[in-house]
Parts: sequence; C-alpha cells; structure tokens
Amino acid sequence: MTADKLLISTKFAPPRIGAQFISRKQLLGQLAAAKAATFTLVTGSAGFGKTILLAQWRQELMKDGAEVAWLSLSPEERELHGFCTHLLAALQRLGVRADRTLTTRAD
Repeated sequence: MTADKLLISTKFAPPRIGAQFISRKQLLGQLAAAKAATFTLVTGSAGFGKTILLAQWRQELMKDGAEVAWLSLSPEERELHGFCTHLLAALQRLGVRADRTLTTRAD
C-alpha cells in the first residue's frame, strides 16, 4: 500500500461554506491584492474565522480559473516529514509532479 492511500482525504477538502457565514469583503480584497505574491500568511486567534475566510478566498480564486489546493494541518504535521508528505499530496491532487525523495527520512 502506498503512502498516498494512508493519507486522510478530509485533510484535502475545504469546509463547506453555508449561508450563515458573512463574506469578509475587505479581507477578501486584501487577499486578492496578494494574488501574485509568492507567499501569503493569514494569522489570527482561534475562532476569528481564518478557515472560512480562506475557503471563501479559494472559491473566489477558482471562479477566476485558478487551481487551488487545500490542506488542513494538525499537530502531527509539525514535523518536517509529515508536513512535506501532506503538502506534496495536496499538490499532486492538482497534477503537480513532485519528487517523493523530499519526504524520505534520512535516519
């Protein structure tokens, strides 16, 4: 069995956005302005809507034709190996070819 078969598929699925969530137009505008950036970091305390904001941004990007990967991380992915394994799996779901040697441990 390959490592990809052992990965939990829900890590690659964004949350559903229902009608009860408010569109954060100002924050979405700031994220849209950062569209060409190499890296965008969204920070905030727990419960302030980061995940929903990013899910809304993902929808906006996809409306514009962008391909967007989603990856929800947990404490286990704090280790470089776990993070790289899941990141590469998320990118591969978009068809990005990635070198698996990046996830090989050098024990």
